[in-house]
Amino acid sequence: MYPRIKKTAEASIRIHDREEQPFAENPGGPQLSKARYRVVYEGGIEGKGIVEELKVQFSRRSAVMTGMQHLEVCIGGLRGLFTTHYQGTFRDGKVSHSHVVVPGSATGQLKGLRGKIKLYSPEAEVLPVTFRYYLL
Repeated sequence: MYPRIKKTAEASIRIHDREEQPFAENPGGPQLSKARYRVVYEGGIEGKGIVEELKVQFSRRSAVMTGMQHLEVCIGGLRGLFTTHYQGTFRDGKVSHSHVVVPGSATGQLKGLRGKIKLYSPEAEVLPVTFRYYLL
């Protein structure tokens, strides 16, 4: 058996376009919405992705969200597709997400990919991410 070699990729995400709409009425409560984003990755991850997100917005500066992201990227010279599931928060102008690669979702040269993407940043157009990963 070969040891798993863990790697790290630093990159940035830029939101290319966004569509957001309410998905349920919640009189007197937080706003419930769903959004679709097209994103571009640059740096140690190169490529594009589509994000589907559900969000509970408590105020203009406070929310929680969950979603799925499908990526078509190149990482460390390897090309392929994979999907992540994430949980996130928006508090006091800072976004924090933790993505996990959905096991079995990776294809191409990334088949067997496992890992976590962390995003923590002040609200901005370009968001830095750290991807710690390995291949089975």
